[in-house]
Amino acid sequence: MAERRRDLSAADAEDALDQILRTAASKVDTQVDLGPARDAHASARAFQLTAYDALYLELARRKRLPLATLDKELRAAVAKAGVALLK
Repeated sequence: MAERRRDLSAADAEDALDQILRTAASKVDTQVDLGPARDAHASARAFQLTAYDALYLELARRKRLPLATLDKELRAAVAKAGVALLK
């Protein structure tokens, strides 16, 4: 959201995400895959989604499941991302 509001540049947002992921990796089980967080950030940027909507989209994409939502922006992103929409 800070990047969308132009409170952070894209480079600053990437740096912040890197710091968050490094901190999380040092504090949680090392077998936890933190890649989905980076993918969700990329989806949030590409489709102008909130972080939580981007996480829903990435989860549906990774699990190959349809996504159920009434949110217009998320529905548009689902269509563009090639994820099925539950009707």
